[in-house]
Amino acid sequence: MALHIPRLRWIIAAMLFLATTLNYGDRLTLSVVSPEVRREFGMNEEDYSHVVTLFLLAYAIMYAGSGYVVDRLGTRRGFAVFLSGWSVAQMLHGLSTGKWSLAGCRFLLGLAEPGNWPAAAKAVGEWFPPHQRALGIG
Repeated sequence: MALHIPRLRWIIAAMLFLATTLNYGDRLTLSVVSPEVRREFGMNEEDYSHVVTLFLLAYAIMYAGSGYVVDRLGTRRGFAVFLSGWSVAQMLHGLSTGKWSLAGCRFLLGLAEPGNWPAAAKAVGEWFPPHQRALGIG
């Protein structure tokens, strides 16, 4: 017998909201602390631009491929893989010792973060009726 949880789709929507909020926060934190990070690692504007560019390159690559991964693994597993990946990548930032280790962490973050969007859209499509899908995403 299947377990019935009242209003489960709204619990899922709340979890998607929290994951997406973390996704945005992880992406934006470096820009907030960039003056301190640049000073600590002795980076100039050009060095910092390399770090940002590597993140954006990885993000662009996986933005195109993350939907395929979610379809292959399934919504739950795919989302778990991407969320775990971006969480680990963000934690690794604390171990950075310079420009290239920071750039590597940002690259890993860029590989994992785009998976949020296809996984969240697919989850809403699976759990919400057509007339509530925009509400589930918004």
